[in-house]
Amino acid sequence: MTTDHNLYPVLGVDPSASGRQITRAHRTLMRRHHPDTRMPARQAAQSNHDHDAALRQVVAAYAVLRDPRRRADYEGFR
Repeated sequence: MTTDHNLYPVLGVDPSASGRQITRAHRTLMRRHHPDTRMPARQAAQSNHDHDAALRQVVAAYAVLRDPRRRADYEGFR
C-alpha cells in the first residue's frame, strides 16, 4: 500500500488515537462534508468541489484506520 500523505491529519487525530476517537472524527467530518448536510456552496467558504474532495479523503482514511489489520499494515509502510 502506498499513500501520498499521512491519513491521521485527514481525520484530525493523532497516530495514538483510539478506534472510538477515529470513528468520532469520521462522523464529524462526514456531517461537515456530506452533500445532504453541508451548507449550500453560495453560503459556505468551501465550494462543492472542495467538499467532495475532502469527503473522498475522509472516506479513504477511515477505511484504512478503522480496521486494525489495515491500520497495522499502513503503520508498517509509513
